[in-house]
Amino acid sequence: PSATIPWPPGPDGKPVAVRPWNLTDGELALQQFQAEEFPEVLICAAANVRDYGFIPTGFNASSFVFSMRLVGGPLVGAVATDKYEGCLGGRSINLPEAVSIAGAAVAPSMGKMSRAPLRFLMTLANVRLGVWIVNPRRMDSFGSKSNKWKFPRVEYLFCEMFGLNHLDSRYLYVTDGGHYENLGLVEQLRRGCEWIFCIDAAGDTIKTFNTLGQAMAIARAELDVDVCIQPDIDMAVADDQTSSDLGHEPWVTKAHAFGKIRYPDGTTGRLVYIKAAVPQDAPWDIKDYAKTHPGFPTDPTLDQFFDATRIDAYRSLGEFITEQALNDCWKDFSGWKDKRDPGQSSNP
Repeated sequence: PSATIPWPPGPDGKPVAVRPWNLTDGELALQQFQAEEFPEVLICAAANVRDYGFIPTGFNASSFVFSMRLVGGPLVGAVATDKYEGCLGGRSINLPEAVSIAGAAVAPSMGKMSRAPLRFLMTLANVRLGVWIVNPRRMDSFGSKSNKWKFPRVEYLFCEMFGLNHLDSRYLYVTDGGHYENLGLVEQLRRGCEWIFCIDAAGDTIKTFNTLGQAMAIARAELDVDVCIQPDIDMAVADDQTSSDLGHEPWVTKAHAFGKIRYPDGTTGRLVYIKAAVPQDAPWDIKDYAKTHPGFPTDPTLDQFFDATRIDAYRSLGEFITEQALNDCWKDFSGWKDKRDPGQSSNP
């Protein structure tokens, strides 16, 4: 179905046809949202588990991914998406659901960010965005028609209160992917990607790269993958500025850095790392906004009240620094692409 609106007119001067947001579950299903000739879409969440000997002490979570092909993770196991949906009584997992689960940032169990003294109170006060979903390791217990998808019983509420999350439970407590790793970098390294473009908007200050460091540590520990990169040098503050002198976050020489990936089988890859920061050659309007808004572009996640001006400032900055990174690496990337796909156009 379509509708027409009188403004703005299309290129031919006629009203633009607009499709209303009334898609069905089938049209929103994960398996329908993977475009052809496009990188595989991975929605990264975290499965909260505390089994000693399987999960590093204090980590309390493992990777959990939704995609067109598979649902699950390396520790809890993964099954084909259509098979996983088969135990849900015929309903599909739609894209907004998967994204919402992967963005459940506040919950009693939050992986490495869990706080035991608050867990009981948060559950009791219903401050809980996490979701109990079917455990891929226990698909066999959902096999018969009489035992299709059923909502978790009240016992799982007590599991949530006391953090009793186990690998072999019928349901897993799944929350924000940042409770395991906040960039999605580890999942790309797990798949052996030769070129990785990683955009960091995690909220670290422009001089700190804690989120990247944590991802690299996980990759080394779990995958035996090394990433050689020096963002603190390549993305240094320009002209020895300090925010106390300027009243705003100082400009950086550039907002990207390149790294080399070494996989355990001897193959190598390239990492293009882009971080939210204002370069010294950024457009004047972006720098002017930064001067009048000291928190930009590292506003904390807790601040959810962005107005249109701030949203556009972030969009403009993101477009500028991404174009800079692509321009600087395009020769190498297009050369690699031409070797893999001879005859294909590699125009930026």
